[in-house]
Amino acid sequence: MDEDGACCVSYQDVCELAAISRLSLSESECSSIKDHLNSISRTIDKLSNYDSIEGVDPMVCPLEYGLALRDDSIKVGDCSAQLEKVAPLFEEGLYIVPAVIAKR
Repeated sequence: MDEDGACCVSYQDVCELAAISRLSLSESECSSIKDHLNSISRTIDKLSNYDSIEGVDPMVCPLEYGLALRDDSIKVGDCSAQLEKVAPLFEEGLYIVPAVIAKR
């Protein structure tokens, strides 16, 4: 947390997240991302300090749209045999993926 009470992301946090995500970021990119994330955190913290307006319901969208309805119908059948052919590892109907987050 910083002096304003907002969550503070460190340079090391960004580097670790990039490594877990298998992203190759330069030092300047990590620093820039850290600054952006901290700015977002401070903005969210400021917004959370505002009192809500009584009698006003929260909205998903300010415009009144109806839902576009469609028929619920299956368009694709079981394609697991096709997917098994292109999967790097596939055993007993399951896709095997490598672990990317090490236990601490």
